[in-house]
Amino acid sequence: MYEVEFNDGAIKEYGATTIAKNILTQVDDDGFSSPMLKAIVDWRKDPKTAVRKKDQYVQSHSGRRQRKTTKGWELKILWSDDSYSWIDLKYMKESNPVNVAEFAVAKKIDNEPAFKWWVPYTIRKRDVIISAVKSRARKTTHKYGAELPTSVAHAKRLDAQNGNNLWITALQLEMTQLGIAIELQDHGIQAPPGWSKVSGHLVWDVKIDFTRKARWVLDGHKTPDPTCSQYAGVVSRERVRIAFTYAALNDLEVCVVDIRNAYLQAPSSQKDYIVCGPEFGLENVGKVALIHCAIYGGKTAGRNFRNHLRACMRHLGFKSCPADPDVWMRPAIKADGQEYWEYILLYTDDCLRVSEHPEQTLRNQVGKYFLLKDKSIGPPKIYLGGNVRQVTLDHGAKAWAFGSSSYVQQAVKNVEKYLNDCHTAGDKRFKIPASARTPMRTSYQAGAGAKRCFVLHVLNIFGYLKKHHNAELVFDPSYPEIDKAAFARKDWSTSEFGHLEGKEVLPPKAPKPRGCGFITRAKVDADHAANIVTS
Repeated sequence: MYEVEFNDGAIKEYGATTIAKNILTQVDDDGFSSPMLKAIVDWRKDPKTAVRKKDQYVQSHSGRRQRKTTKGWELKILWSDDSYSWIDLKYMKESNPVNVAEFAVAKKIDNEPAFKWWVPYTIRKRDVIISAVKSRARKTTHKYGAELPTSVAHAKRLDAQNGNNLWITALQLEMTQLGIAIELQDHGIQAPPGWSKVSGHLVWDVKIDFTRKARWVLDGHKTPDPTCSQYAGVVSRERVRIAFTYAALNDLEVCVVDIRNAYLQAPSSQKDYIVCGPEFGLENVGKVALIHCAIYGGKTAGRNFRNHLRACMRHLGFKSCPADPDVWMRPAIKADGQEYWEYILLYTDDCLRVSEHPEQTLRNQVGKYFLLKDKSIGPPKIYLGGNVRQVTLDHGAKAWAFGSSSYVQQAVKNVEKYLNDCHTAGDKRFKIPASARTPMRTSYQAGAGAKRCFVLHVLNIFGYLKKHHNAELVFDPSYPEIDKAAFARKDWSTSEFGHLEGKEVLPPKAPKPRGCGFITRAKVDADHAANIVTS
């Protein structure tokens, strides 16, 4: 139970279980959302079990009090999918107390014993509950010290006040890029039959370098939920590590590229149209625009881009890896005649290429189908939030290293800034220790009520990270030195793991080996430490 204190000093207890149940009931095992409450349309009560008005009070040793019960009452609920169902009052009171209380007052049943003991209090605290929700959803008005516009007219006023045209320039750039996704109709021309009307809005932002950004997005929250997955896939981090190791082992280069306005380059699977507003230009206000490409905010935009990108991969001769659908492979031959597999790893609109000449193929092949960001093409420096660089090991071999120095340093700065704000406010109890020699442990447990000693331990962790932020994971392609005497010989001829005469049975659809292969070793448990799994 959690104690909640209201502005007038009243304290009530609310159970976390009720909140958790409400969240879990909104999705099924596959993650699809369940119908949400749209309206309460009717009520009914069972006179056999419902408490009568003359029995609503009970006498106890402490005096006369109301019965706290909801037995015998049901509410007819209209769900967001336009279906109806009767739900017990006890469940609706816990999940939607304000809606039920307002319904009871409107239907003049709030004086019934099942409502009288809690509805007046809920109505009295309704504004407090709503204001709490609004405070959590409060819109951001400034970012990095710059005021964010709320409309095109507001953007023009801000530019006039600041003596520049940063916001309007950002808007013009966005609408120019959006022009490839829509087809403007003449005034008075309606959309063809079968096309659905949708809406959109502008999102304004300020980047970390103070560049103004405008993005026109669809109002996807106003459209029905599709029945199938709508997301663009991402490659797993394990596959990225294997790709870096494979590149070093076969003396291949690695190159990354970012697709410009990725979604806008994919054809739309929906027949939608919009009515242009002032952001499309005064000469286009009121015109119908047919949407032919995927636009950010649409619920099918991710799927449309995914399908389009993968169709291009297949057209270029790549095939999806059976182990990861976001790893695409194609047979290739080096200049010296060595056969190998070249790869493209897809993380939404970020492409990582492993090949002998990756930059050339990205520009000439992928660039035929997509507009690429020229500044993003090259060896990776930052990938998936981590620092990437090529290092030379002691024995002369070159390898790729993956670190988190930038991320960790930024996390430490955020904590230090927060502590400095606390010190400015007069609270000087906590600070990051200057010397933290104790390495991090993984045996920490989280508690709801953190004590002072717990906070000091957390700060000690950040003190350690501040001194050791430059740790890296190096994907060494050289063969490790293993003392075979440390592992007992096992008879795998009768193994239950699929080994036949001591050899692993490879999957029948495994690609033909090309180039220098390598083996990953996995410790299944203490008894099977010598088990070798082919990768």
